[in-house]
Parts: sequence; C-alpha cells; structure tokens
Amino acid sequence: MDAQSQPHKRPVTPYPHQVGGHGQLTVTSSGRILKPLLHKELAFYNYINSDDLHPDMRWITHFTPKFYGEAQPNANPSSPTAKAARPRSPSSPRSSCPSNSPPPNPKRPPSEDLCWLTHDGVLHTALSPWAAQMSSRIAIPSSSTARSHTSIKLEDINRSFCIPCVIDCKIGTRHYDDDASEEKRRRHIEKANATTSAKCGIRLTGMQSFKRSAAPMSPTGLFESRDKYHGRTLREHDLLPQLTWFFHDNFRVRVDAVAQVLERIRRLRAHLIHQRHFFFYSSSLLIVYEGALPQHVPSKVDVRMIDFAHTVRSNGRRDDGYLKGIDYLISVLNRILQNERNDCSVLPASPSSSSVPSSSTSSSSPSSSPSSCASPLSSSSPSATALVATRSKTRHEQQQEQQQSVNDDGRTRHLTADQPCVHGVGM
Repeated sequence: MDAQSQPHKRPVTPYPHQVGGHGQLTVTSSGRILKPLLHKELAFYNYINSDDLHPDMRWITHFTPKFYGEAQPNANPSSPTAKAARPRSPSSPRSSCPSNSPPPNPKRPPSEDLCWLTHDGVLHTALSPWAAQMSSRIAIPSSSTARSHTSIKLEDINRSFCIPCVIDCKIGTRHYDDDASEEKRRRHIEKANATTSAKCGIRLTGMQSFKRSAAPMSPTGLFESRDKYHGRTLREHDLLPQLTWFFHDNFRVRVDAVAQVLERIRRLRAHLIHQRHFFFYSSSLLIVYEGALPQHVPSKVDVRMIDFAHTVRSNGRRDDGYLKGIDYLISVLNRILQNERNDCSVLPASPSSSSVPSSSTSSSSPSSSPSSCASPLSSSSPSATALVATRSKTRHEQQQEQQQSVNDDGRTRHLTADQPCVHGVGM
C-alpha cells in the first residue's frame, strides 16, 4: 500500500488554529491536517496531483496545500476497511509528497499557552474560539468509531509559523455548484447579496490576529478572533478597516507582511487570468503571516487556495467571479500600503461600526532579540485579565509609556508624540 493511501494510525487532536469551516479539523502528531472527506474535494485533489493534470494548471500545486491522500483516524492498516478501494484519479500520482511534513517552528509556543479573545470579549485558551465550537459540535472519533469518519490528509500551512495570524477569505460571487437544490441556490444567492460577496467577490469568514501587549516590541500578547458571523455583518466600506485590523499588532501595521501577501496574490492572479479549467465556487483563500516580530523570527507569509468541495469544470470559461474577489483584495491591500505611506491607517472604530482614521506607529532600532518566541501567556507574561485591561489605556498614556521605554542596551526608542501608538484596535 502506498504512503498516499495508507490510513492514519497516530492519535489526533483538535486543530488549535482553525478560524473557519463547517466541520472540525484535527491534526496528527506528524503535523498533517485531517479534514472531513467530501468526494468532490477528494476528486479535485487527486486530479491536480495526477499525470492527468493539464500543463496549463501545474501552477496550482504551488497555491494549494500538499495532499497526502485519505485517512481513517486510528484505523488498522490491515483491516478490510483500510484496504477498500478509494476514488482516485485514473492516473498514478504525478509527484509524491514527502512522507513527513516540514518540522514545526521550534520557537512556537505550545497551544495550551495561547489565548484568544473573541469579538464579544470572551477569553479562550488552548483552542481558537472556532476550533472550540467545532470540537463541541463533533467529538473526535475514537478507535471504535473511526472507520465511519474518513478524512483527507492535508499539509498544515501554519506549522512553520511561530505565531500564525490567519484569515480565511471566501472568494467569488457564487457559492453553490450545479448540483445544488433550488432552495440551496436561493439561500446562497440571498447570502451573497446581503454580504460583501456579490458586490466585492470576497467575504471574511474567520480570522485570528496577534495583538501585542505593554510595549511595541513586546513578544507577549494574545490572539483576537473574528468568525464568519462577524464577516456577514460587514459591508464594502468595512473591508479596508477590517483587513487593516488583521495586519495590525496594536502598535503598527505589519507592512512587511502586507507587501509579501500582496506580491504572492499578484502571482496567483497572473495564473488565474488565463485559467479556463475550473470554477472555484465557494473556495477560500487562506492568508497567513508571522505574528512574531521580524526582530524575533524571520518575516514570512503564505497564501493558499483551499476548500474545493464545490469546484467544477468550467469547460473553457474563465472564473470571473473568483477573479473579481482577487482583484478587490489586491486593491484593498494596495490601499493599506498607501495609507501607511501617507500615515493615515484606517481601523475599525468599534466591533460593528464604520471606520475612522488612526495614525500608524513607526519604530527604530529593535531591542535585543530573545532566543525564542515567548509564549503569549508564559509565567513572565501579564495575566489574560491584565492583557484585556490594558486595552482601556488612553492614547496619551500609551505614548508616555513608549517614550519612557528603554532597550536592553540602554538606548531610548525614538518614538515621539507625533508617532502615537494605537492600542486595543477593533474593540
């Protein structure tokens, strides 16, 4: 039995950084994501990893998670179920994925030391709020019931990040395929018209952004999360401040990450403009950037297309609805960078309101880098209650703290009154 179709035997746990999706994601000890199997999505992954893949589409494997076949958690490889035939491409795999996933970032804090603050002020630990919600709905299958819970095995895009800031953007104007019932079509059309999908081709369906505490170079803080229900309340004018919020660490916009994400999405668009093989209905773009500061961990980003349960053949037609969302996203990212150059960042004024301008922060010489990425709630970190309490500080108090902060080598940071710190954005 080849490695790509071998059932998974190691224990699985809830995936702590899940920010969206309809079903629970789990992760294996070897770092592979187990996602509930949907046959159209399985067929798509089998096709793009086969010799049948059209030469015009070979780029897509660089913009999708690596695929490791099917898995049945804790199944016995010698069991009849494990050996059962599975839907596969008629051709052999074009290129085999490595047997092991890339190693995790050695500076990454354990998930049990992480904290997430929801939009309504509820604090979660160990799991993101959406992962906790999915986990409460669907119990992880035990060895006695695992055979009825087939999954597909995918690369963990966040595995190499120390502090993964993640956003799930549903791309496109249509989110149902040709097999959908009239009732389902009607519901999806109404939802698209009532949200940003129809007009902008994009809807924010979940995110987590790391917000730094105490000082602009501090390695401590917590994640703030927004779910798909929050995304449904947004209108076109909210997208710029919400995406700015995602790239903001409480003290500055991470322009390094914005620029890298923008470049990768532009490369993706260069392929999509000529793509005539698929309609990516209800597909998402997963964007990740390193929340740890570049002075602590090298700056990095990743952008991948995910969720292909409703992807269908386009028979020579271009997916203009998907392109519309990509173009809109590019325009928003460009505006974020332009606003930073003009020192007029736009952030949400409140959890549900329109945007207000706010100044960005610039900093100078970094302090001495720690040997590792400090856990957001390590023993030397402020408590979760204290972290939340710091959000009530006035801008004047924050400026005073910044002006008084001193680097480890004794040099004062060059932060002045005309470079205010924005703290507690989006709350």
